[in-house]
Amino acid sequence: MSNRPAPTDIDIHPLIAGRWSPRAYAADKPVAHEDVVALLEAARWAPSAYNVQPWRFVVFEKSADPAAFERAFATLVPFNQSWNANA
Repeated sequence: MSNRPAPTDIDIHPLIAGRWSPRAYAADKPVAHEDVVALLEAARWAPSAYNVQPWRFVVFEKSADPAAFERAFATLVPFNQSWNANA
């Protein structure tokens, strides 16, 4: 992960300054299923708009079911397909 702290005139907490939302994925480095499950568990505890949890996630693992992944990918608008192709 890159270290790209936010340029601010006021000191902010390092975790906030260092927040980064990447849109690039390494196609040659698949994410292990166990890591996906751990990420989803962490995301489940994230706050939501109006605090209307519980969260629901739909996951399509390209390596587990390429056809299902392609069907899901086809539902994305072209902009999202452009950055999501290697997800």
